[in-house]
Amino acid sequence: MATVRDWLRAVEPFANVRHQHRLPDNSQGALPVQSSPDMVVVCQSWPDEFSASDVSTSLGLWPLALWVCCFGSWCESDGRTRVIWPIGVRVPARAAVSRLTQLWEIVAHRRNAPLPITASRDEAFEFDSSLRNAATQTQNTLRGRTVLIRSPDSALRQWLSDLAAALGASASIGVNDELPTGAIVFWDVDPDWQNASQEIARLLQRRSDVRVVALAGLAHPEFVTSLRAMGVDVVTKVSATAQLQSLFDANNSSG
Repeated sequence: MATVRDWLRAVEPFANVRHQHRLPDNSQGALPVQSSPDMVVVCQSWPDEFSASDVSTSLGLWPLALWVCCFGSWCESDGRTRVIWPIGVRVPARAAVSRLTQLWEIVAHRRNAPLPITASRDEAFEFDSSLRNAATQTQNTLRGRTVLIRSPDSALRQWLSDLAAALGASASIGVNDELPTGAIVFWDVDPDWQNASQEIARLLQRRSDVRVVALAGLAHPEFVTSLRAMGVDVVTKVSATAQLQSLFDANNSSG
């Protein structure tokens, strides 16, 4: 949950952030109005950490809040085996920052289309993958850059090519050594990320000017740590649109 913690620390100067070790207990009667939050972030580390009755009570207690349950790797299959948290609320901790940032923009009145708590799986995916599309079309954050796309998945290659174009870049199908200075490589590291890591390391040894962004379906901590140690950015496929946009927006702002 380190990324969730770091995100909360980043917004703390701009919000009244309160921390609790458990879901709210309303057994003594209705909580005061001033305790009602705009946004509730729950960190779940193992299945059944929170009971169905506690979750139902809490969701009903703060019905207008924007809820996010950031679940860890032990809870990967909860969406198939349990119905404690609504689909529209759950998000993997490894991809939570994009969802949290989008909801924070809603809370801060920069956006007005929150994901409903009754959202289906398809609606949740669309929310995470396309909420920032309008901004993507006009930002052109990669204008003038060349992007090489490495993936055995033809549909993913086409989607990444379209995304690169929307960000202002041109897609390349040339070999690594033909890339111009300062090129970016979108590298699909599934299914064997360890072998992909070795290939990436060899590329970076030859071309230190090239930037690599790894895309993975399951970006677990040991995988992320290994690649980041080589200077590689890691993006989760399910949230790639928002994460890639945020990644390059942040670089442009800092540069």
